[in-house]
This record gives sequence, C-alpha cells and structure tokens, in this order.
Amino acid sequence: MTPHERIAERIENAMRARRAHRSQDAREISVETVATARVEGSRRDLIAALSGLGRIERDLGNDSGAIAAYAEATALARVEGEPSLLAHLLRNFGATHLAAERPTVAEPYLREALEIDRADEGCDALELANAVRLVAELSERLGNRYEAARLWYEARVRYAALAIAEGVRECGARLEGLEAAGVVPLRGIYGIVDRAVSNEPLALLDSLLDAGVRVVQYRAKAGVDPRVVRAMHAVTRARGALLIVNDDLACALEADGWHAGQEDLMERDPATIRATLGSRIFGVSCGVPGEALAAERFGADYVGVGPYAATGTKADAGAAIGEAGIRAVVDATRLPVVAIGGINAGNLAGVARSGASMAAVISAIARAADPAAAARDLIARWDALAR
Repeated sequence: MTPHERIAERIENAMRARRAHRSQDAREISVETVATARVEGSRRDLIAALSGLGRIERDLGNDSGAIAAYAEATALARVEGEPSLLAHLLRNFGATHLAAERPTVAEPYLREALEIDRADEGCDALELANAVRLVAELSERLGNRYEAARLWYEARVRYAALAIAEGVRECGARLEGLEAAGVVPLRGIYGIVDRAVSNEPLALLDSLLDAGVRVVQYRAKAGVDPRVVRAMHAVTRARGALLIVNDDLACALEADGWHAGQEDLMERDPATIRATLGSRIFGVSCGVPGEALAAERFGADYVGVGPYAATGTKADAGAAIGEAGIRAVVDATRLPVVAIGGINAGNLAGVARSGASMAAVISAIARAADPAAAARDLIARWDALAR
C-alpha cells in the first residue's frame, strides 16, 4: 500500500467513525492521519487530512481547532492551484467563523469561495447553491439586508432546480422574515417622482403610495432640495415604502438609497460609495451587460436599464433598446433589473417578457388625469403578467 493509499484509508476510517457519532475516535484518527501526511504524504494528502480534521473539530464544537486546520489547508490549497479545492476549503473555513459568530472574519473567505464557484463552469450545482446560501446568511448577519434578500432568492431558485425541498423552504422562510422586517422586495412597479414632470412631488408621492407602489425614486436634475427629500422620506417610512434619491449622494443619506448614473461613477470611487451608503440601496444606470457586471462587482443592489422605448423625460437617454436590450442585461447579471424609459400600459407586457424585476414609470403616471388610478392599473397589469 502506498503512502497515499494509507492516508486515504485513514481519512475514510475517521469519516466512518464520524458517521457513527464516535467523534472523539474520529478526532484521534484524524490527528494521527495529519501527522502521517506531514511526513509521508503529498501536499494534496495533507490538505485532505487537514480538511477532515477541520470537519471533526467543528462537530466537537472546537472552533479554534477547526479554524487552525482549515487555515493551514487553505494556505496549502492556494499553492496547489486547484480552484474547486480552494473554494471548498474557503467555504468550510468561512462557515466555521460564521458558526463562531465572527461574520466579519468569515466574509472574505465566503465571498472568495462564491466568486471562484461562479467562475467555474464545471462547479457542482449543489456546491454553488450552498455557497450562495452561506453568503446570504453572511449578508443578513452583517446587516446587508437587500443583498441578503437577493441571495436568498437566488439560492431558492437553485435549490428548486435541484428539487431540494428543504433548501427551498429554508430560503423562502428567510425571505419572508426579511419582508416582515421591512425589506421591500425589488419587484413590480418602480415609481419615479421627477420634478421636470411634476411640480407637486409630495402629492404625486401620495398617489403612488395609495396605489400600492413601494419603491419610489426622487429625481430633480435642476437640483435636489434636501427639505423635499426629508418630507418625502418621512412619508415613505411611515407607509412602509422606500425612497431612493437620484444623483445627490448627500441627500440620499437621508433616504433609503441612491441611484447613480455612469457619469457619477466616473467622478467617485464605487467602492467608497458602497461603504458610504452602508446598508442603503445602491442602484446604477446601465445600458449594456458589461456595465451591469461592473455594478455587480462593486456591490450595487440593482441596475436600471434602458431606455426601453422612446422617452421625452430624459434628453440624453439614447436610442431605445427594447425587449432584447433589457433581456441581454438580465441574462448577464444576477442583480434585479429595473427597466426604464417610455414604459406604459401598452408596452408593459414586453417589459415583463424581458425578465426585468421592475418597471420604472414616470409620465404614464405623473401625466395621467388620475395618477393613483394609473399606477393601480399598472400594478394590476404587472401582477397578472408575473403570474
């Protein structure tokens, strides 16, 4: 029997004892196996032995022992240069810190593991679903509730595709818990109060909220008045809705989030913006898949994509990209996509077909004879299309 075969046999013996709930025996075997692997085995043998010891130390509640084993195994795996192995170890290492109530320590390991898994076309589907679930848990513990909601939703979809009912139930329950705690889902009609279209922002806001809109953006290209933002936020907060401010970052800090254009990102470092916003929502306008992928990397919570159709409310909006243009971005990113530009009751079905999570509407509501009725009609149409 070769040294590799002896080490593999001992690892299996330890796992057999573990499955039989003989954790102390399993630990003794694993400690001896690690010692043998250090002397006789290859680097890969030692990684396997340390990984096995880490699992058993976790079973025994010995967090420090598990962390030490995973730390060494992870360092060796970086040298080994096999991405799937490294991701597996990073995930276990991060999960151990998370279980020990150290989410900030766990964060870089779990995020790196997920990044590796996403880039690996051959990644096992269950491994990837579990990696997404762990980062969802991490995000929720760190207070990043909108990222957590997005990841719980993704994990639920992945478990459903694998017919893993327990995973679907867990993710669904966590989503329900976030919504009960006031996290407004980024789905449906996204109302925009634009001072260029409406001179009575508070009245229009009331109409939107009366109709059932729960995500509202305030846009004032001539300059955002912080007093208006404060007044609007007092209303949205009292009625369980979100207020996102366009362009003005300082005013956005008095609301629930900020929406940035590509030009804003040229003037400021996106990572710094993400840190400044904290748990507030960070939305970014994108026109092509590459911009959406960049937004995903620096921590945006959603992307606004358009114009879907010709629009008169934004002079520099560019040519309409239609259903296919929205779909291209939807297919490229895991972030919720908000379609915008010339959207009304007549073309809402195309927006829904594109896969967008939300439809941003300005004129079709603000210029209607009865804005609340117009918004209510759009919501009913969207809900029917989403079924």
